[in-house]
Amino acid sequence: MILNLCFNLGIFPRRWKIAKVILIPKDGKDSSNYRSYRPICLLLLWGKLLDKLVTRRLVDYLEEKELLSEFQFGFRKGRSTTTGLRNIIDFIKLSKSQKKVSCLISLDIQNAFNSVSWGQIKQLLSQFKVPPKIGKLIDNFLQDRSVLLENGKNWEYNMGVPQGSSCGPMLWLLVINGVFNMRNIENDAYIQAYADDIVVKLRSTASYHFTNMSKPIMKNLEEWASSYKLSFSKEKTKYLMFKFRKKITHFPSIHLYGSRISHDKELKYLGIRLDPNLSFIPHLNKVQTNICKIYEKTRRIAKATWDLRPEIVKEIYS
Repeated sequence: MILNLCFNLGIFPRRWKIAKVILIPKDGKDSSNYRSYRPICLLLLWGKLLDKLVTRRLVDYLEEKELLSEFQFGFRKGRSTTTGLRNIIDFIKLSKSQKKVSCLISLDIQNAFNSVSWGQIKQLLSQFKVPPKIGKLIDNFLQDRSVLLENGKNWEYNMGVPQGSSCGPMLWLLVINGVFNMRNIENDAYIQAYADDIVVKLRSTASYHFTNMSKPIMKNLEEWASSYKLSFSKEKTKYLMFKFRKKITHFPSIHLYGSRISHDKELKYLGIRLDPNLSFIPHLNKVQTNICKIYEKTRRIAKATWDLRPEIVKEIYS
């Protein structure tokens, strides 16, 4: 009754919008730097329930009306990391079959989820013609939000996708959906995203073509980011090329904010390290140590006559 009343009145109770923050330190980082911590926001159960209900309705509407790009992966049913990676690999393999060089440009958005204006999110809800009841509730959801700090004080904020919420990632998808409507894009040039990880895919008969092919795309991405007061990290934005026969000797000039981005011998995307030969050997070399540790731990507990039952060991192994 209470949740139905919230929907009918378009009210998200203020008490349910207070998040308790737990700071998780990142491995190997300077503990005196605030960037060395990953904040986890804990929300009240009733708020999570209402949040989940409105998110489900928003997702159903967006998917039913096909308002989100097919090149947007993440936070969507049937579009997981595996699907996103498969899309990348199929693109590279098709390029090779066509005897073309392919290029991946990986862009990193700085502090993406915390920098978006609530006013712009509300404009997007109107632009996507989200049903009034859902729009009104989300509008109220984006008001009077606060964080409970460790010293017991409340810190109010008025921008960014609310951390810890179910609705937050879907609201981000509305924002990033604009990158797929770029103009002046040539053939054999595509943009793909997984949440806030953007990848530009290019293919051509020669690597020097990528200089001109990338110019309008990078300019459009810069303009999109600027319109939402976001920015890309120059240091973390890199590109990698995949050969089809000969070794690549020419490395194109691809620029971001007027600076040439660096070429890398490996590119990590969605947890997988890609290499110019698409052999996955560098990736296997990186995870080998972890695999050996897991195997050794499993071996120690997988005794024939004592300790864990076989079905439990099988579950751990899987």
